[in-house]
Amino acid sequence: MDDTETYKQLSQHLENREANKNLFQNKKIQTLSKENLVLQQFQEAKIKKSNVSNKVDIMKSELSELGYSNFKYLGAGNQGCVLLALDNTNKLRYAIKGFQIKDKNGQEFEEDRLAFEKEADLLTKISDQPHSLRLFKKLEGKLMIYLVLNECKGTLKDLIEQEKGQLNIYSAIKYSKDIFENVYYIHKNRFIVQDIKPDNILIDYNDNAVVADFGMGNKLIEMDDYYAQDPFQGNFLFCPPEVSKFYEQHYQIINQNQPKKIKNAPSKRGDCFSLGYLIYCLIFGQNILNMYVTSKDKELEFPQFHDDQNEFPFKSQLKKLILGLTKFIPNERIKLLDALVALKGMTSIILDLECCLNQNMEIEKKQNIENLNFGVEFVQTTKTSFFPILKNQNEYLKNFSCQELNQRENQQLKKQIKELQQLILQKDKEIQYQKFDIIRLNNKLNFYQINSQQNKNNVNSYKQKPTQRVSQTVQDLTNLNV
Repeated sequence: MDDTETYKQLSQHLENREANKNLFQNKKIQTLSKENLVLQQFQEAKIKKSNVSNKVDIMKSELSELGYSNFKYLGAGNQGCVLLALDNTNKLRYAIKGFQIKDKNGQEFEEDRLAFEKEADLLTKISDQPHSLRLFKKLEGKLMIYLVLNECKGTLKDLIEQEKGQLNIYSAIKYSKDIFENVYYIHKNRFIVQDIKPDNILIDYNDNAVVADFGMGNKLIEMDDYYAQDPFQGNFLFCPPEVSKFYEQHYQIINQNQPKKIKNAPSKRGDCFSLGYLIYCLIFGQNILNMYVTSKDKELEFPQFHDDQNEFPFKSQLKKLILGLTKFIPNERIKLLDALVALKGMTSIILDLECCLNQNMEIEKKQNIENLNFGVEFVQTTKTSFFPILKNQNEYLKNFSCQELNQRENQQLKKQIKELQQLILQKDKEIQYQKFDIIRLNNKLNFYQINSQQNKNNVNSYKQKPTQRVSQTVQDLTNLNV
């Protein structure tokens, strides 16, 4: 493939991204406006705790030995720290989450090892599903063990803060649909998330919401498809009331009249409650949601929608969905699949995002783009695709937009056509000269053929028999005498 074709493919990709951005704006979907940066431009998050700083130092040392470089600190969760890094072998960027499983004396931390194995097990099962975090490989160092994941551009919390505390209703249902779909596949693989909150939802480079932190994740008991095996460990604001001691007496009273007792344990329906609170938080803001921290036994009230959201045709259905997800009694809550179907219906009718253009590029094109030497970095997004990041994207599009490249190609083609036309004229002249030469040579050949025939006749005449020649001579003389 020549460079021109590679330039065109990269330009088309960048223009697709811009078209998707405009499409989202037209659909009133808010997107994270963080600039896509190469590693050299990337500003690291500040490390606030000394124990995190020590882990980061260990990660950088071990990952350097494992073939990674250009480290940038992204953040720390309950169990692990996350670095952005470049794989020196394939030149692709990844987010790498590290779990310290041993101290300097080699003593193993069993709890952290189990947390790693639990998260790795879940990610392995859901990596190929839509709107899921991608696990590409697992690595092990002397003190830490690692998950190599796809890099994302920010969190849902970043987006909420960007939009001054809340999203519009169109953005809320779009990202909620992504999250519900992700959690549905997590439940399908017999896990629950247990710590659903904006901080733990990532926004990837295709503007999809992805559930990310499974440090509090929980495996469902094999004997029971409903409850999890470990106590609840998630946040207090979004947690379902049945796992909180604050509401223990409420449930004791309810259980007196319930044939099926409500357990103080994490469950699928608990995740549904957290998801209902999350949608409410996205639309109305966390400040209003904070009022319900100690009154989750009360039904949520809905403030007035903003003027630009009044035209949304499914407001009543959305209210019913949120209320159905946040019922105080778990068995009365809407099932996740029913909620997902409702959200998919709303997004397909109102947003119709099926026309979004692909924002990934096939991994086979990476080498050709590298050869352009235009300062491109590559974020691996799936096993077979990547997302290119350019240091000077605006400059690139200025010089190599599809329109500019097509104009250059057209000019080049016109030049080639003109050169070919001139060559044809030249060849036509040569052909005419050659035709004249053929005629001349044919005439010369005919002349030689006629002379040759005459000479042949003369020779044949001379070769006649002597008697015939004498007889002919006598005859000639007789005629003379007469």
